[in-house]
Amino acid sequence: MTALPGTGASRRKSSAHRQVTAAVADGRLVRPDACEKCGSSTADLHAHHEDYDRPLDVIWLCRSCHLHAHSREHASTPRPADDQRPTLAQIRRWPASVNVAQGAEALGVSRSALYQAIADGTSPVETIMVGQRIKVLTSSLVSVLEGNPSKAAAS
Repeated sequence: MTALPGTGASRRKSSAHRQVTAAVADGRLVRPDACEKCGSSTADLHAHHEDYDRPLDVIWLCRSCHLHAHSREHASTPRPADDQRPTLAQIRRWPASVNVAQGAEALGVSRSALYQAIADGTSPVETIMVGQRIKVLTSSLVSVLEGNPSKAAAS
């Protein structure tokens, strides 16, 4: 669920995140030792909400699975007419690599979230360095958006 700042959705999202933090702190909610989707054991698990109106109903995901879950949500959610997110057909026509901002836009995540996932080594897409710049491989983007994250490569 993407929430715009100042909207009811944004307030529900913020409230849900605060409630999860409080529930973990007081023991009402227990963070598992491994991602509930892929099973990877990591200390960096994220509480994923399918519905912010049910704040303690979460799935614990690693960063990579969490990014993938949100990219799937964006792909399956009807977009407003003014949304400029590229289609899969348009992405297939992109050059072999694109900047992180374009990759994030295609995945439906923020640029900072994708940069963080790249830094953490949990990016769902393959990246390369070109000089001082990080580039996202378009073929990897296409694989993830087609629902084949295992083909995308772990970089």
